[in-house]
Amino acid sequence: MLVKKEMTDDNWINKRAEIADEHLIERAPQDLSDGWKAWLAKNMLGKDCAKAARTAVPAAGPVSMVRDDE
Repeated sequence: MLVKKEMTDDNWINKRAEIADEHLIERAPQDLSDGWKAWLAKNMLGKDCAKAARTAVPAAGPVSMVRDDE
């Protein structure tokens, strides 16, 4: 949004802080998980994808390791 200049820098700083605060709400991880599973079930084709959405396992969070196979 900043690139498109749809927001001032001050407005973006405030909005970013608001979004970060939302992530601290106790139910936020479950809401995100439920919403993601519902989106996958609705938008992905085939039973296998819907099944995967129901059984999706959340990422390990900030301690996740990214493997670089160079």
